Amino acid sequence: MALNNALFRNFFKAKGWPVPADGTVFGVGIRGARLLDPDSIELEPNRRGFYNDVLGWAGAAWFLAEGTVEPGAVPAPNPAGMAYRADGEHLFRLGTHKKHRAFVQHGPARIWRDVDADATRDATEEIHSETGNGLNWHAGSLTDIVGKNSYGCLNTKGGYTGATWKRTYEIGKTALTAKQTKTAGVVACYLMRGDELVRFSNA
Repeated sequence: MALNNALFRNFFKAKGWPVPADGTVFGVGIRGARLLDPDSIELEPNRRGFYNDVLGWAGAAWFLAEGTVEPGAVPAPNPAGMAYRADGEHLFRLGTHKKHRAFVQHGPARIWRDVDADATRDATEEIHSETGNGLNWHAGSLTDIVGKNSYGCLNTKGGYTGATWKRTYEIGKTALTAKQTKTAGVVACYLMRGDELVRFSNA
């Protein structure tokens, strides 16, 4: 399926999410999708613990890559359950993650906690806002396995020294410093299910 800015903006509007203005840069994270070329995807099973999502930038700058928007298949560090970011808009700013350059959580994050550790949101696992989680966007593994690289963070596959993360970081940093974002110093990233985006595109 072909991707473009109009598709993203129309999908966000249909979901009732804030729509980024023309001329701004915004992030996108598409669950259960594989990148075919710079602007097209196909769906694939959204298996826990693997890099099977598409993550990157759209809007005034376009760069999509292999990544994950979900935790690795590792034990939850919080007894309340592993944190999963909900679909919709999430805000980030420049900062560091374990001393590496990254985009860090800005303000409360809308999440749900996987109480029963089955990687599936049940009716009792409500979406809510939490602060101070450190659910950041940073580089991930060099392999296909997410592992301990994510306890709820967004990961761009390829490591901190890899070309993919370097490009991802530079685009975001440039957009933030040039004020090409929704709010000065803050950039939005929109998380969504790939199958929902495909259905919307085909409707």
